[in-house]
Amino acid sequence: MIRMVPSPPMGVWLIVWLSLTVTPFAGTLIARDGDALTHARIGRALLDGGWPTHDPILTPPVPVQLHEWGFEVLLAVSGEALGLGGYALIAALFIATALAITLARMLQDGRIWPVLFLSGLGFPFVLLHLHARPHVASWLGVALCTAALEQWRRKQLSDGRLWMAAGALGLAWANLHGGFVIGGLIGLAYSLDALIKAPRRLIPLAGAGGSFGLASLVNPDGIGLHQHVLSFLRDTEAQAPIADMIPLDPTSASGILPMAWIAVVGGLVVLRRRDVTIAEGALVVLWSVATIRLVRNAPLMMLGTAPLAARLASTALAAGVRRGQPIAMELEASCQRLEALFQRTDGRLSVSVALVGVMGLLGTGTVSPSLPHETVPVDALSWLNDHPEITAQRGLTVFHWGGIVAHEVEGSRVFIHPLNAVYPIERQQAYGLIHNMLP
Repeated sequence: MIRMVPSPPMGVWLIVWLSLTVTPFAGTLIARDGDALTHARIGRALLDGGWPTHDPILTPPVPVQLHEWGFEVLLAVSGEALGLGGYALIAALFIATALAITLARMLQDGRIWPVLFLSGLGFPFVLLHLHARPHVASWLGVALCTAALEQWRRKQLSDGRLWMAAGALGLAWANLHGGFVIGGLIGLAYSLDALIKAPRRLIPLAGAGGSFGLASLVNPDGIGLHQHVLSFLRDTEAQAPIADMIPLDPTSASGILPMAWIAVVGGLVVLRRRDVTIAEGALVVLWSVATIRLVRNAPLMMLGTAPLAARLASTALAAGVRRGQPIAMELEASCQRLEALFQRTDGRLSVSVALVGVMGLLGTGTVSPSLPHETVPVDALSWLNDHPEITAQRGLTVFHWGGIVAHEVEGSRVFIHPLNAVYPIERQQAYGLIHNMLP
């Protein structure tokens, strides 16, 4: 069977990366909410002052465990070099790589039309949570974790290399985003598969899990990071004011697509259940439940289940061909023609995409997006500049404007906004006092 790998994944990587780093997408990545700029400002504070015991931008002081410090420093460094566009550049790097790895895995076992259909249905999931924020590191973490474990299950990756990969992933993931705990759940799914089908393989899998776990302890807070992340996941009050931490609404615009994906993948699993491993079945259930519980998990669900869906759809197509079904036979012939076309244009495709990308960057300059007008608190910033005594004492924020104020006004402090239920009510009341000073 002719395969499109590796050129189309590289083409997809370039297209997604470039699309997200030129306007207007770059501005959207940065300013759909103020958190991206908050993270960038924290990264700058870390570079300037070292590791803090309290949040470096909030007033009054709040004890903090910066479980996303690595990504925040990356944002700060890229921002210093490239301005606002640097933030989009870093986020796009993680997003594009996660999608390219997923597509490469889909193409390993999948025919072209099933892969294209599933990509069209699933890849738009990134739009549900498209921000230049640390969570995109977990998108890449899920793609890498499942790819490594699947390669090991198929005996394409040795035990030693799995341990090394697990350790490297655990170290990087734990210092980029708190979602590293997801890696443990993925590992448990593969452990269940080994326990039932090949108990002897539990030993190297346990070794990989130990490598991942020990490496994740190498962070500024040690085991305290794990305790912090788990306590947050159990704290429904802390999650209440966060819009993308709410359960999925199947009737909403953002809920229809994930529900369609769950239906398609679930249907394929039921239809081709003999071709599904225990680990894959467990992960489909895990991702479906996680997405229904929290809508922000939809991109993770797609990244974790798309390769399985592509394989099952392609085996269903092959079964239809064996039975002599006319539609399946026509689709198979179409797949062969299209795959042959990609094979012939293999090198030219990558070169063309790269040239177009370079020309696009040269034509627009190194990305320099402007923040959307509706998200910039112009009046609040002007007022702060006219009242430096207030800025020096306490600072100001109006919901998502907090990140923009801290980022745009050098030395400003951000006051805790009243929608954040993590902080005590007296601090929320103090916010109200300063907010009422606005003209």
